[in-house]
Amino acid sequence: MDKRKQLDCKLRGMYWLIGRKSQLSDASKMTIYKTILKPVWTYGIQLWGTASHSNIEILERFQSKTMRAMFNIPPHISNKYINLDLNLRTVKEEIENYSKNYQTRLDQHINQLVTELQGGGQSKILSSKKKQYIRSSNKICRKVMRMVPLGTHLS
Repeated sequence: MDKRKQLDCKLRGMYWLIGRKSQLSDASKMTIYKTILKPVWTYGIQLWGTASHSNIEILERFQSKTMRAMFNIPPHISNKYINLDLNLRTVKEEIENYSKNYQTRLDQHINQLVTELQGGGQSKILSSKKKQYIRSSNKICRKVMRMVPLGTHLS
C-alpha cells in the first residue's frame, strides 16, 4: 500500500478525534498528528532524494488538507501561512532535514565500513541535472536491452 493510502486510512479512522467537529484542543490535535500521522509519511524519508516532485506534492497536499480539516481553516488562506502559523515544515523541508541528519550520522559513525560504503564520508546529494542524466541513461539501457535478443552477449 502506498503512503497516501496508508495516510487516508489512518486519517479516516481518527477523523472523529481530530476532525472539524472535535472538541480536542489544538495542541492535542497537533500532538496526535505528529505522533500518529506524520511517522507514516516520514518513514524512510532519508532516502527520498530521488523521489519525484509529483509524489512529494501528493504528501504536501495531504498535509495541507489535514491541517485545514483539523483546525477548520478556510480555503482562502495560503498553505504557506498555515505552515508558518502552525510551525510546520513542508514535506520538502522535512526531506532535507532528515537527509542532512542521516548524512551527519553516517559521517560520524564509529564503524569505518559505514563511512567507506557511503563514499569516504562525503555527502552523496546529487543535483537535479545529474539525476536527469542518470534517469535518461537508464531509459536508454532499458531500450537497448529490449532490442537485443535473449542469449546474445554485448561486448
